[in-house]
Amino acid sequence: MKTVLVVDDHRGALTAYKKALADDYKVIAASDPYVALEILKADKHSAHPDSRISLLLTDLHMSGINGYRLIYEADKIRKGMAKILCTGGGNKQKIMAELEVLARQGIPVTYVEKPPVDLLAAIEKLIGR
Repeated sequence: MKTVLVVDDHRGALTAYKKALADDYKVIAASDPYVALEILKADKHSAHPDSRISLLLTDLHMSGINGYRLIYEADKIRKGMAKILCTGGGNKQKIMAELEVLARQGIPVTYVEKPPVDLLAAIEKLIGR
């Protein structure tokens, strides 16, 4: 079973993600983006590469650092790991422009709007089941 790291500072959202993904994926939830980075650092050195985190799913607006910065820092730790930004707030044009900046740096990110009605399909497209 593949592992998804979900990062959102709203505990209700984390609970909803865990419930939605639990049948198909192992879910690790973090309400703090800095904790998520520590989880990725530990995962990078896992003795079991088959059980490593396959995908980062993050919100945009969080306390501490935003989703863009989390994705950037996560990519430095785990280059090539799949990434999804899932947000319902903000200007969509600005979000797409920021994701384009990341893409030009070699960090592709899939964007999913909240509420994430097509989240499972997006995850399956990126990492399978």
